[in-house]
Amino acid sequence: MKNIITAIVLLALTIQLHAQEKIETLSGNFKFTHEVGINATSFLKSFFTFNTITPATITNVPSFLINYKCLVTLKNLPNYKFGIRLGANITDNTTNNNYDTTYSNAATHTFTWRAGIEMQHDVSKKWTMFWGLDFFKNSINTSTDQKSFYYTYPQQYPPLFRYSFTSSTSYFYGIGPFIGVQFHLNKHLSLSTETTVYVINGTTSNNTNSYYSNGVVIYPPNSNLGSTVNQTSISLPAFVNLNFRF
Repeated sequence: MKNIITAIVLLALTIQLHAQEKIETLSGNFKFTHEVGINATSFLKSFFTFNTITPATITNVPSFLINYKCLVTLKNLPNYKFGIRLGANITDNTTNNNYDTTYSNAATHTFTWRAGIEMQHDVSKKWTMFWGLDFFKNSINTSTDQKSFYYTYPQQYPPLFRYSFTSSTSYFYGIGPFIGVQFHLNKHLSLSTETTVYVINGTTSNNTNSYYSNGVVIYPPNSNLGSTVNQTSISLPAFVNLNFRF
């Protein structure tokens, strides 16, 4: 991940970031500003020493690796910008623990996106406050494949094993306001962080299938165990975005 972020930083620094799009209308001059941001928390930690306390994980509230903003400035309000923002994140994690008589393999795939509206106010040359409203969807798919030695008395020969297959699918929807602060390193680069208050609704369904190595089923195949989530989560600033403005 550090190599990817480093490559993006170097690429962005070599691109001419002076293009400004202007549209002449009857009501005046509009200037469009575009921002691309990446979650650079891990990257920055390699250069700076942070507090070693790990912030608490907020259940079902995602973070976004890639962010994009399209903002408009009116000629008569040069210190204000407003527009849309988008974000996305995809993760794939696998865990394999294999031994002579047992194994446990797990995989998790997540895809999250958001869309929102944002207002910015340049309170000084270096600092900008921003706020707005977000909507996001978080999809999580997990699967687990396990084999374990089953102890019996007296011990059977050949030995008896238990096989278990579990899959889970979750969908979470959230909506709520956000507020953040942005520090400008120069006119093209900035750092930002924010806090959000999301009202979240979601559902989770689980499917299981377990049996012994002699073919005896110990759980009904494809049993569907569902649950519903309703919560309000407050996400404190626990990340830093590196933003490129052009």
